[in-house]
Amino acid sequence: MDLQYSSDSESDTQEPLKPPESFLFKYSETPVFRRKETSTKRTSHIYLHIPLSDEQYALLHSLAQKFWDELSQRCVLNESVTLQETLFDELTETPKSLHISLSYNLTFEDDQKLREFIALLEENLPLRTPLMVGFSGEIRLLPSLDKSKQFVALIVDQETRNKLRSTVELINHHVPGNRDGDNNIRYDPDLLHCTIGEIHQKDLQFSAHLQPVTLAAASVMASQGRRKTPLHQKEARGEKKPTQQAT
Repeated sequence: MDLQYSSDSESDTQEPLKPPESFLFKYSETPVFRRKETSTKRTSHIYLHIPLSDEQYALLHSLAQKFWDELSQRCVLNESVTLQETLFDELTETPKSLHISLSYNLTFEDDQKLREFIALLEENLPLRTPLMVGFSGEIRLLPSLDKSKQFVALIVDQETRNKLRSTVELINHHVPGNRDGDNNIRYDPDLLHCTIGEIHQKDLQFSAHLQPVTLAAASVMASQGRRKTPLHQKEARGEKKPTQQAT
């Protein structure tokens, strides 16, 4: 009885079954149709980057505690309210870098619009870093845009405000036209500050005058998603390092 077994030596071979057509569409190197293309918005935030030494962290931690003590004595706080410092990274056990916001979050239609904005800032940026920034000694509660919490803010002094104003105004002039929730809002130069803590209680107003502080800002930064990159300064790109003459 012939059971119709075949072997590799036989000349007639069976063709393999073709995969489903949907499988071919999914893995084809040449697309059989174009998917509907949608632009993806991009968000950025412009700020001054201020690294902290251990000594500077200790000073700011002390000021935050003094502010909290005065606030607790003079204001009625909810029982659950505490000062949440933003100065220390528990994961790395190192002081966090601080920043002075020069803009709110800015939303752009796509990567190209964001790149054009960054290029424009780099071409016209009036601010040069590194830069010494002074804080007046006033620590004030500033509400978040959604009013859900208060930032414990070191307010910059008048000299620093004057240094930063033209940069903030440049950014404000080129803020994308369409407001996107709390994004694409022009920043008020009179509110330039550095956050050192948060308090989660609404409708709370308080300020205290403590010790003036001076810190060094290393660079102007732009966040692009999770990436944070320094803005290239036009003059800095054109500068040449001095050559040493042989003696």
